[in-house]
Parts: sequence; structure tokens; C-alpha cells
Amino acid sequence: MNQDTNFTKHIWIFLSAYGVCFAALSFGQEVPVSIRELMRERDDARKRGDFKKADQIRTQLKESGYLLEDTAGGTVVRKRV
Repeated sequence: MNQDTNFTKHIWIFLSAYGVCFAALSFGQEVPVSIRELMRERDDARKRGDFKKADQIRTQLKESGYLLEDTAGGTVVRKRV
């Protein structure tokens, strides 16, 4: 893991601890606002225990070309290739 990646990982963990919702593909790439909004909705559904809704949103994101990874540091989104 290079220094930038390691630094980014630690920042994500720190921000997640304070409930900051964020998404990043990699340096220099932005996640569209519509995708970030869906991620926030999914995070809210998970917090409420509405896992059916959260799974529906995950499917919607997948159909839009994005994959989610739930980690200890928060949810990470990646553009499907």
C-alpha cells in the first residue's frame, strides 16, 4: 500500500467515526451526486434496520454501474469495469 492510499484509508476511518458520508473511486475521480445521494439513502436505511430497502438501493447502484463494499471504515463505492 503506498503512502497516499494508507493516508486516505486512515482519513476515511476517522471521518466515518463521526458519521461523515463520503464516496470516492480513487484520486482524481468523482462519484456523481446522484450516486452519493443513493449511498446516503442506503446508509440511512441500514441505520434504521431497513435492510430490504438497503438491498434494493444496492441493486439500483449495481444496475447504474457501481459496486459497494461495506468496510469497518464505511461504505466504499467503485465503478464497475
